[in-house]
Amino acid sequence: VAVPPSGVSVGDATVNEGGPTGNRIFGDQPSGEDTIDFLISLAAPSSQTVTVRVSTNGITATEGTDFTAVDDLDVVLPPNTLTRTVSVPMIEDQLDEPNETFSLDITNAINTTIGDGQGIGTIIDDDPEGTPTPTATPTATPTPTPGAGFESDIAPRPNGDGQTISNDVVQARRFVSGLDTPSTATSEFQRSDSAPRATFGDGGLNSADVIQARRYASGLDPQTPAGGPTMSSMVPGILSEFLADVYGIFGREIRIGSATGIASKTVTVPIEIMPYGDEVAVSLTLEYDAEVLSNPRLSLGEAASEESVLTVNTNEPGRIGILVDSTKAMVASDDLRPLVFVTFEIAREKGGEVWVGLTDTLAARGTSDAGGNTLSTKYVGGTVRIVQQD
Repeated sequence: VAVPPSGVSVGDATVNEGGPTGNRIFGDQPSGEDTIDFLISLAAPSSQTVTVRVSTNGITATEGTDFTAVDDLDVVLPPNTLTRTVSVPMIEDQLDEPNETFSLDITNAINTTIGDGQGIGTIIDDDPEGTPTPTATPTATPTPTPGAGFESDIAPRPNGDGQTISNDVVQARRFVSGLDTPSTATSEFQRSDSAPRATFGDGGLNSADVIQARRYASGLDPQTPAGGPTMSSMVPGILSEFLADVYGIFGREIRIGSATGIASKTVTVPIEIMPYGDEVAVSLTLEYDAEVLSNPRLSLGEAASEESVLTVNTNEPGRIGILVDSTKAMVASDDLRPLVFVTFEIAREKGGEVWVGLTDTLAARGTSDAGGNTLSTKYVGGTVRIVQQD
């Protein structure tokens, strides 16, 4: 009788090249939503935050040609969470070829052991024999949904009031920070997901949707009937994360800064940004070990532009939903500057290091410009050093 692996494991996965939706990624330019989904799972619930680092490796499939590489991606499982999904974007080549494989490997695990540390991804070729010349398929222009209301008209809940004003901006902040969840019984999500405006949203809620709500409320953009996705999708965030890892190496970056505290005292953790000068809003989730760090208190740093509004969700121990938005852009800098300070009380009496991450689990990661467009940004977690008191 086979004994199930203990600790954390990754399962095998299969996808048809081109995917079930028929949307595809040609070359290295994303134009669809095809992914191969690997399930990361714990053998038993844990009372601690478990962090798993994964990377892809080609077997017969080639990174950058058949799939988008994953390099040292940290997957976070909060306390009592058994599973997480890692979705790897596929790249359609329209060549008639054999099925191809690659692996997703667990390279490190914190607060657990590694059980089955390798998942095999199989790409099933669905291209016809011969290689016809690819022709561009026109992308349908999204159309407003009759009777769905107006984009960003989300207050009062759940149906809005036919206009987009300041109370709608406040409600957008609550949705993005995770303080409230859009109702599935109405078109509330569809109206909340307003950015990018050209497509009536993208299936996710982040800082760009708050900026677009502000544009509607201030009259910068005319009131628009609701359209676009009617429910949340993980794909925009997944694609954004992989693209951010690529584009982030060129400058824009948000990371956990250096932080050292004395055991049983307090420690202040900076969330730092290297801005280009077009950023007006940032949303993200800060994850931490609630058994070591507690009672978070947040304040804005010098990188936050004038008139910035800080929205915070500290309702769940171990996770903080954070949104910073403003009408004015940040000042460009070649150096990392503090955007938000988070001060914790340290419950531990001994020294050591505690991991702190930037994730999507409460407030989705997103950096927005003044037009409500999501900007490519790399997000990097870090550790808090705790020294023992003499």
